[in-house]
Amino acid sequence: MIQNNIVAKKLKEADSSLEISIERIKTLNEKIDRSRETRTEKDIYTREIDAALAEGSIDIAVHSLKDLNLVLPKGIAIGAIADRDDPRDAFVSRDGRQFESLAAKSLVGTSSIRRKAQLFTLNPSPEVVDLHGNIDSRLRKLDEGELDGIAVAAAGLKRLGVSSVVQYFSVEQMVPAIGQGAIAVTAMEDNRSIMELLRSISVEGASIETEAEREFGRVFGVGCNAPIGANAALKDGRLSMVGFISDRFGRKALKSGIKGNASEAKRLGRELAERMIAMGGDELVGRKE
Repeated sequence: MIQNNIVAKKLKEADSSLEISIERIKTLNEKIDRSRETRTEKDIYTREIDAALAEGSIDIAVHSLKDLNLVLPKGIAIGAIADRDDPRDAFVSRDGRQFESLAAKSLVGTSSIRRKAQLFTLNPSPEVVDLHGNIDSRLRKLDEGELDGIAVAAAGLKRLGVSSVVQYFSVEQMVPAIGQGAIAVTAMEDNRSIMELLRSISVEGASIETEAEREFGRVFGVGCNAPIGANAALKDGRLSMVGFISDRFGRKALKSGIKGNASEAKRLGRELAERMIAMGGDELVGRKE
């Protein structure tokens, strides 16, 4: 809802005559028990919202970009990257310790095997367990003593105003999810007036960064829970990008980087992925032709 409000505010600033209403749509991700049932397809986050777009009951949809499939359903397109907050991952602990100082038998929760794999490389001692739900419910498990720490996206904590963050991992320590921290707005691509409106609120730098990251992922064709990450950072017309691939446990991992002109974002993402495939990355994620 915070992300919806960010987009609504930008739309009103672009066109003060707009009448905006927000419709809360419950997705499959919220209907299943993620602790009991593992789903890897990304459309558990978007299926019902995509259907509402297609049938015309909503005009636009607001998503965390990292939750979107790398290839969208036919007819639906990203009209704007409306905002990008901190792309890093963060660690919150119960007693103020950083992740690297945790001992054996410490319990750390996260929802992502990408984080699990990289946490293992930083400190193999703690036990990293599955943790799903919204930020509030995850922090509550920490407060109630069920966990010693949680690893989550920094952007979610910042947008909620959570100040108890103990540690921010650098993008080199823990390569973020593709599109992490970015808010994507989708619409039907043949709705020209809506797409034109969305272009007016899109953040150019964030669009360039995430274009490179998503192209990196498309080369591998991996799903939501594959241990893969990419982060591109734009500065002075240049793009610096790092990519990560590992097996599911983080015991075999590859990281590599690339730099180039921002105008070649897709090429850079594709070239970095191809370089890592040549290093054996396709075998790590079980890529098939």
